Amino acid sequence: MTLASAIFSLNVKADTIELNKVEVNEPKQTLTAGDLRIFTNDEFSGRYIDLSDFINNVNGLQVLQSGGKGNPALVSIQGASPQQTTLFLNGIQVNSSQSGNYNLNIVPISQIERIEISTSGQANSTINAIGGAINIITKTQIEDEVQTSFSSFGGYSLSYNSSLSESSQILVSHEVSKNNYSLLVGSPIGDSQSPKTQTLNNAEYSRQHIQLSSQNYYISSTIQLHHQKKEIPQYSRNNPENDAFLQDKGVSIDFQGSIPSNNSWKHYWKTFFRYQDEHFQDSEGIIGLGENNNRYYSSRSEARWRTTYDDLEWQPYFETTIFEETYLSNHLNDNDSRVCSTLQGDCDQAAFQVGMQNNLSISKQNRTQDKQLLLQLTNHQTDNSNRTRNNQVKTKKSLNSLGHLVKYSLYYDSIDLHVSHKGAVRNPTLFELFGDRGLSLSNEDLLQEESKTFALDILWTGTGSYSATFNLFNRDLKNAITPVYDSRGVGRYENTNKALMNGLEWEWRAESIEKSYTLSINVNGSYYQSNTSSEAVKSFNQKKLAGIYHQNIKVSSAIQFGSHHITLQNKFSDDIYIDRSNTVKGDQRLIWNINYLFSQTKLNTGLRIQNILANKYNDFTNRPAVGRQWYLFLNYTL
Repeated sequence: MTLASAIFSLNVKADTIELNKVEVNEPKQTLTAGDLRIFTNDEFSGRYIDLSDFINNVNGLQVLQSGGKGNPALVSIQGASPQQTTLFLNGIQVNSSQSGNYNLNIVPISQIERIEISTSGQANSTINAIGGAINIITKTQIEDEVQTSFSSFGGYSLSYNSSLSESSQILVSHEVSKNNYSLLVGSPIGDSQSPKTQTLNNAEYSRQHIQLSSQNYYISSTIQLHHQKKEIPQYSRNNPENDAFLQDKGVSIDFQGSIPSNNSWKHYWKTFFRYQDEHFQDSEGIIGLGENNNRYYSSRSEARWRTTYDDLEWQPYFETTIFEETYLSNHLNDNDSRVCSTLQGDCDQAAFQVGMQNNLSISKQNRTQDKQLLLQLTNHQTDNSNRTRNNQVKTKKSLNSLGHLVKYSLYYDSIDLHVSHKGAVRNPTLFELFGDRGLSLSNEDLLQEESKTFALDILWTGTGSYSATFNLFNRDLKNAITPVYDSRGVGRYENTNKALMNGLEWEWRAESIEKSYTLSINVNGSYYQSNTSSEAVKSFNQKKLAGIYHQNIKVSSAIQFGSHHITLQNKFSDDIYIDRSNTVKGDQRLIWNINYLFSQTKLNTGLRIQNILANKYNDFTNRPAVGRQWYLFLNYTL
C-alpha cells in the first residue's frame, strides 16, 4: 500500500532521447506528430493550479482525481488505464512496484523545468508503457525568484528558488489547503435519511518540499526531501469526530554524469536512491474497518548506463538499468499481524523486486533527412518475492517481457507523416501477485498485460499561422488484470478480459498577429471506441472500458495585448461508465475556465478561475466534483 493507493482504497539533464522535439509556448497547445510532446516551464508555472490542472488540458490525456487538493492524481493516456501509464521524475520511474500507483503532483509545479509526454516510446524507457509515459524534469539552472499564491478553500503556497553559487541551487516550497468545500453528504451524522450539503470535515492538506542540486562538467547531483500530510474525510457521513490521516516523508538522491570522449561514442551513467515512510492513522475507526495505526516503508535503488553514437545518418543507443525495490508494512495496533494468525485480518509483510531492463534503439535517416526509420527493443526481467515478517510464508515469481517499437517517418514541406507499431507489456504489481494475505488473496499464476498498438500521426502546417494534427490508433489488449470479489468481500486479481480500443485525436490551431494584439484559437478533441470481451466474468463481456471519457472536445481562445494575456477555455466530456459491467453511466462534464496573466520582465501575476459557472457533475468515482475554484498568484524575480 502507498499514500496514493490508500486514499483511493479508503474511500540528463534528464534521461531522454531527444528526437523530433517541438518546443511550444502558451497560450498555444503543443502541436507535434502526437508521439512526443514537450512543454516548458513558462507554459504552466503560474498559469495552472498544479500539474494535474495543466495535464488535464492536454489533448488525449485525462486526469483522474477525486476530491480536493492533495488527493492522488492519476492520468489516462489515449484511453488506457492509469496503471498503464508510466510516470518518471528526472528519468526515474515513480510507479510503485508494490501497487503500481503514483501521484502526478509529485513535485510543486513551480519547481518543474519541463514535461515530456510520449505515446510511441521515443522518450526514455517508455516502450513498456501501454498507454504512454510522462517524464517530469525539475529545475537545475534557476534565477533567484519568489512565488506565492492564494486559492479557494483556504489554500496558499510560498516557494523560493535561489542559486547558491554558479554550480548549485536550492528550491524550497510550502503549500496548504483546507479543502473545506461544500459537498452533498448522502447519510449525514444525526439524520442519515436526509442528504444534506455540508462543509467537508477533516480534509486539510499540507506539503513541504526542498531540492538541492549541483552541476559541473562531468557530474551532477540532486537531493530532494518532502513531507506531506493529507487528512482523509468521510464522504458518506462527514463525521466531525473523524481524525484519519495519511502522512508521507521521503528523501531521494541521484548522481549522473558522462565519461569524457573524443569520438562519436558517448557514455552516460546515473545512480539513484529513494526512501519513503508512510503513516496511516485512524484512531476512531471511522474510515477503515477498525482502529488503524499502520506504517509502510519503501525504497528503490537504481543504476543506469547508456552508450550513444552521434552520426548524421545513424543514431543508435544502448541502455541497461538494474534496480531493486523493497516494501515493508507494520500494523502497530494489531498484536497478531506479525504472525498473520487472524483469517482475513491484517498481516505484516515484506515484498521485494529485483530487475534489469535493457533498451536498444537504432534510428536511420537518409542524407536529405526527409525519411527516418526508428527501431527499438526493450527487455524487462524481474524477480518478485513476498514473505510474512516472521518468514513463515514465502512466495516467489519471475517475470520476463519483450517490447518493441517500429516507426517510419516522412517529412514534406507542409506535412509530417509517422506510422508506428508498438508492442508493450505491463507486469503485475507485487500487490496484484501476492495480495495482502487478508481480504486480497494471492495469484502467482497472474499473466502480464500485453498490447499491440498501430498508430498513424499526421502534422500539417499551413500557410500563415494555421496548423493541425491528426492521430489514429488501434490498440489490442489481452490478459487485462482486474480484481474479482466473492460475496464475503474476499477477492484476488485475475486476467479477466481482452479489450479493443480505436481512437481519433485531432487538433487545429490558428493565430493572427496584429500591430497591437495577437489572437489565437485552439480546438481539439478525442473520440474513442472500446469493447471488452471476457469468458471469465460474463458481466464484463461486450462492455466499454470504465473510468474514461470516450468523447472530449476542448476549445481555447486567447488574446495578448502588451503585458496582458487573457485565455478562455471550454471543455466538454461525455460517455463514461463508472463500473466494468457498465451498469452505472457517469455524468457529462461541461466546464468553462478563464485565465488572466500580467507579465513583465521581473513580475508575473494573474488569476485563474476553474468551472466559472459552477456546473455540478459527479467525477469518475461517481462522487460530486469540487465545483468552482480560483487561484491567484504572483512571481517575482529578484
